[in-house]
Formats: sequence, structure tokens, C-alpha cells
Amino acid sequence: MRISQVSEKTEASVDTLRYSEKAGLVLQGDGTIETRKAILEEQRDLLAEKIKAMQKTML
Repeated sequence: MRISQVSEKTEASVDTLRYSEKAGLVLQGDGTIETRKAILEEQRDLLAEKIKAMQKTML
């Protein structure tokens, strides 16, 4: 699966996925799907919180 497809499927940005890969958070194999999904969802939520906090300072 291409990274753009993974990004679309998980709703995580390509940058987040690449970061996770470089940080050694990318696990392989069908047995790790739920673990990988949970990691990506957690990262997505953390980034969303950071974005929200930054937007508040811009008002």
C-alpha cells in the first residue's frame, strides 16, 4: 500500500506517517494493524490539539 493510501485510510497526514516511520513506530504485518492504527490515531489527536492551541494564540 502506498503512503498516500495509508494517509487517506487512517486520516493521518503523510508527514505524520513519515515521522512515525523514522521514529521506529512503524510496525509491519497484519497482526499489528490495530496497534499501528492506535498509534496513528493518537498522533493525529495530539496534532489536532496542538493546532487548536496555536490557533487560539493567533486570534
